Amino acid sequence: MRGQMLALREFIESRFDQKIAVAELAAAVRMAPQRLGRALRASTGFSPHAFVNHLRMERAKQLLTGSHLTLAQIAFTLGFSSQSHFTAIFRRFQRVTPREYRNQAGGRGGCISVASAMRTVPDYKVGKCARL
Repeated sequence: MRGQMLALREFIESRFDQKIAVAELAAAVRMAPQRLGRALRASTGFSPHAFVNHLRMERAKQLLTGSHLTLAQIAFTLGFSSQSHFTAIFRRFQRVTPREYRNQAGGRGGCISVASAMRTVPDYKVGKCARL
């Protein structure tokens, strides 16, 4: 399952800007949708939809602390239909708004450009600048 989880994560990260159906997630790791749901809940505690949002929020934290992107740009980069929807989901996961998170984390880092915002930065540490 570990290899499938890595493949699933890569699949999701490559499609952050798109809506992703559970059937697509299941097909990416060659599982039935119901089996994927059970396996994800067992290994991560998240449903497939919540797992996608969890990964989006991890990427959002990177972009909030390491880029000059506006909240709206981050929202659309991560596939949210609006900044308000992004803010609501972010608050649900982090218990603070994206703006509050950015301010608490030390503001904008500036090392991730708009062009590279879609790329995943492995092992990114909050507060440190990732070299792309």
